[in-house]
Amino acid sequence: MNIFIAAILMVTFLVCCIFYFNLKKSIKNVSRKEANSFLFKQQIEEIEMDFERGLIARDEYDLMKIELSRRVLNYTKGQNDDGVNIKRKVNVFTIFIILPIIIFVTFISYLSKGSPKLPDLPFSHRVNDKVPNIFYEVALKDINKKIEINSNNIDLYILKANTLSLLDRNNESLVLWKYIISSFEEDVTAEIYLSYGESLLQESLITNNKIIISKEALIAFEKAIEESNISNEVGAMALFYKGLYFYQNGNLLEAKVIWNNIIKSIPNELIWAKNLKDQVEWFLNNKSETFSNDKILSMVKALEERLYASDSIDILEWQKLGRSFLVLGETNKSVQAYHRAYLLDKENLESLKGLAEAKLLNIDTNQSIDKDIIDLFSKILVKDPNNLLALWVISEEEIKLKNFKEAIILLNRLLLKLPIQSKEYNLVEDKLKSIKNEIFKNK
Repeated sequence: MNIFIAAILMVTFLVCCIFYFNLKKSIKNVSRKEANSFLFKQQIEEIEMDFERGLIARDEYDLMKIELSRRVLNYTKGQNDDGVNIKRKVNVFTIFIILPIIIFVTFISYLSKGSPKLPDLPFSHRVNDKVPNIFYEVALKDINKKIEINSNNIDLYILKANTLSLLDRNNESLVLWKYIISSFEEDVTAEIYLSYGESLLQESLITNNKIIISKEALIAFEKAIEESNISNEVGAMALFYKGLYFYQNGNLLEAKVIWNNIIKSIPNELIWAKNLKDQVEWFLNNKSETFSNDKILSMVKALEERLYASDSIDILEWQKLGRSFLVLGETNKSVQAYHRAYLLDKENLESLKGLAEAKLLNIDTNQSIDKDIIDLFSKILVKDPNNLLALWVISEEEIKLKNFKEAIILLNRLLLKLPIQSKEYNLVEDKLKSIKNEIFKNK
């Protein structure tokens, strides 16, 4: 507040100075000498012309000169006094009228629209760019007022929950996230599920002095994964936490499968992606050799024997086996495992994606993609129109069939989902250029 007052006074002083000097400059009064010289010269010239023509006598000429000089002097004096009075009035108006008006209007505006109760925050007192809690507290009061007016606005509740977290009032924030999820079911996004899950992690950190991913938090992260995509920050972070859940519960194989999937799927160019990859690689390359290939292979073999021996009908277990073999590079066994999951439910999207990818990786480099794989990716596109691998594979097939317009549509959809200037983005752009060149040659 003190800084504000000082700033207003200084600005007001500068404005008044500008007014004063401009007005002083603009009101320029003719001096007595200048007026006398100008009028005397003009009138004398006329009298002399009359005298030379013989229209007036010498005595009349002298009397007229004397009288004219006297009148000119009196007139100039009166005008100069009026100018001085005008200037004095203008200066008084500037100082005693404009200055109070500026100060009054400024303070009224600030007190009605501003936040006079907030403390000054000069740069010299800022530490690590941390904002004092009082600013968040004032913001929270403002949010509460807005919620009272519009209680159906989910964005206000989200803003309040985040503000409570910044104030370290995690219990209240957690309660509010639960309220948002239960009260706005149709509007809940992946970001909200992720924030709720992270609030649960924060709560466990406060309570247990370490991060423990509970079953409740896992459910929140899984819902965030369903509502999002691994190629964006929300989906990738939720998947990372899911892997961390398996890691904490000793399911090292599942954790490695998930984290390898993250490394393979997220772009390198973005800062959040690089930081997340560093975290994942730290876990994967842990010196404790938690993820040693021999240990993982033995776990996979045990899972394989159990599923085949019991002729299991658990789709999730078959999918897990398929992902495990895919990570280990045994694509043929991965195809077999995913095929068993697919036979149990041919509409299951995860089984479709796993089987299609495993079959694609199982073919030789120079071998063309057969119709079965194309059909699988076509089904995936129907269920998941933004699946990146499906868009690429189907566009390649359309190019092979000379359906260039369809290929261009699919590749443009793919471009929209890729980070600009990434390797994949540039690859798709090059493919589009080659198609356009091909169309131009055929015309």
